[in-house]
Amino acid sequence: MTRSPLPASFLRPAAAVLLCAGVLLGCGREGPDAPSGPSATHRRPATARAAEPERVLPLDRYFLTPSDTARIQRGIGVLVADCMRGAGLRPPPGPLAPPPSPPRNERRYGVTDAASAAEFGYHLPPVPSQVPGETLDRARSEALTGTHDGTRPRADVPAEGCIAASARQVTGAPGYPADPENLRRLNVESFERSLEDPGVVRGMARWSACMREEDFRYRTPLEPSFPAHEATPEERRTALADIACKRRTGLVELWYAAETGIQRDLIHRHRAELDALMTDRARLLARADRAGRNPST
Repeated sequence: MTRSPLPASFLRPAAAVLLCAGVLLGCGREGPDAPSGPSATHRRPATARAAEPERVLPLDRYFLTPSDTARIQRGIGVLVADCMRGAGLRPPPGPLAPPPSPPRNERRYGVTDAASAAEFGYHLPPVPSQVPGETLDRARSEALTGTHDGTRPRADVPAEGCIAASARQVTGAPGYPADPENLRRLNVESFERSLEDPGVVRGMARWSACMREEDFRYRTPLEPSFPAHEATPEERRTALADIACKRRTGLVELWYAAETGIQRDLIHRHRAELDALMTDRARLLARADRAGRNPST
């Protein structure tokens, strides 16, 4: 079957994603659907975010969704298992269900969940661990990922390994798709432009004045930083004051409305480019679905 390649900006190394993203071996998960914004460095379980509303921005519809990711993982995973069985080797377990994904923009405007802040401050709650990964023997490991020196691991296995070869059948290259760089760039641009919006600037000034009433000296919600591994009482107190001042000033609502308008403008100006990304994604998902249904094609 002929597979059309995806743009290079769509691709990430397949072995790292499949082996370390909880798709086949149950490692910790990082992926293209991680929450965006300056504070989003970890994931949080669904049970800790019930009180926080989900804010959907116009550009969000162009990003890979958790459902898209699961379809792609399944398609490549089925092909990997088929490749391993063809070599007379036992496939690794999977695909495993990924942990719950938080809303994409959960921490885009800083902390907003008082229940979480009261316990974790600016830190995100730990992610529940997945099933421990399986230890592979050398033959199965090399069959999956290829060899370090580029030699063919065995006659009945593709030279690049089953993972890269399987990903190539879905993506057209030995990589796993990520959200394209130009889309990520627009997402960052909209956030940076929102910081200059007059309404947001005034809202941050009101927020800063509110924080001073609680003896905190911050100009914007992006300034608080607590690098310690665990939240301290001072961090928790600061985070709760931060949230209270956001609510009192309506800063998050102002900020979200301003960035929504900015993203709509970006979409209007980059319509053809974004439409092309959606076409590429639809083709990718169709290939992944075909692979998942019939790994021999």
